[in-house]
Amino acid sequence: SPECIDPLPVPKGYMKTANGWSCDRGYLGEAVPTCLLDTQCEQLPFVLDGCDLPVPCVAPEVEECSTDITSCHDVEPGSSCIASCKIPWAPASTIARCPLGNVDPARVLDWDTAAPTCVLLDCLDPLPEDVPLGYVKTDDGWKCDPAAGLAGYAGD
Repeated sequence: SPECIDPLPVPKGYMKTANGWSCDRGYLGEAVPTCLLDTQCEQLPFVLDGCDLPVPCVAPEVEECSTDITSCHDVEPGSSCIASCKIPWAPASTIARCPLGNVDPARVLDWDTAAPTCVLLDCLDPLPEDVPLGYVKTDDGWKCDPAAGLAGYAGD
């Protein structure tokens, strides 16, 4: 059977060795040559496939209001980042990792355990102009405003 015609120039990510084709330095996978014929059954330069550059992982989807994942964008293969709860949510954090040798540009980071569980510790007080009529803040929390002639329970 005839030899395949080497592609010229050599495609990026591949190199020819004494043992055949392999992935160039920095590329991962296995070089797979495929011989092709044109419509007159003449040999064409073969196609190489299988070698890819490692690529960063994609940050996972989280609740953006409560979870800080700023360090988890474009995490390189073999590296990790920390996702943590924002203030005023309960302090919690989790490590997320990009697997060594990742060649999938859509690969989402892997959580070591799970995404951080962010629980709201305390609601922030509204601005004075946003406090509804009939409520007043005291040292003991929010109360119905007796000056407004209201009684009842204002909640926590």
